[in-house]
Amino acid sequence: CIVFIRTTQQIANEGHDPNGELSYGKVSTGLFVASPLIFYAYSSHVNIFTIYSELNNPTLPRINTVIIGDVVSAFFVYGLIGLFGYLSFFDETDGNILNNYPSSDIAVQLGAIALVLSIIFNIPLNNHPCRITIDYMLFGPTSTINANLRFYIEASCIVFIALIASIFVPGINVAFGLLGATATAFCCYIMPAIIYLKVCDFELYHWRAIPCLLLITISGISSIISTVILILDLIPTG
Repeated sequence: CIVFIRTTQQIANEGHDPNGELSYGKVSTGLFVASPLIFYAYSSHVNIFTIYSELNNPTLPRINTVIIGDVVSAFFVYGLIGLFGYLSFFDETDGNILNNYPSSDIAVQLGAIALVLSIIFNIPLNNHPCRITIDYMLFGPTSTINANLRFYIEASCIVFIALIASIFVPGINVAFGLLGATATAFCCYIMPAIIYLKVCDFELYHWRAIPCLLLITISGISSIISTVILILDLIPTG
């Protein structure tokens, strides 16, 4: 809402491109900085089984409706925020757009609080599949170690590691970028495509295998290049 309101006010007062800075498209390394954020933005795959189990009458058509609704709504919300943010600051747009606005702005302060609350409430959402996976890998389904004890130790370790990372990583956009370029690209895009090819046992030249191969190739190349660029950007240059 802050981005929409401020951008609308700016366009109403100054026009949409008062200084001729608007660019409809350009190719640069920024593409590989932005792509991991896009990977991460659409990485709701890890919660699909939990959502499926919570549905009344969980059928394939119903879960497909949920997935399509989620992707379409996310596309429009993310797209509008990105468009309005760019129209406000053009090439000066920060990775965290709230940093572009003066900190004395009450609306911006409210937006920052909302962002903090959103991240805080997302911690359990992301902690759950991570902890379940780690628990299964370490102890398996038949462990005799107390389940509550495992829960507290694993959850505490995950939160502690996240805290240490947040202290040393310079910005939230860098954290999301590295996460999107590594774990998200592998777990949410590359591995599902590989599993689909394995389960369906298609020949590589089958028309249903081609989209999977493209997804694996594009995601793999993009994730490698993005990770390298993001790490190089973190290294001080003299």
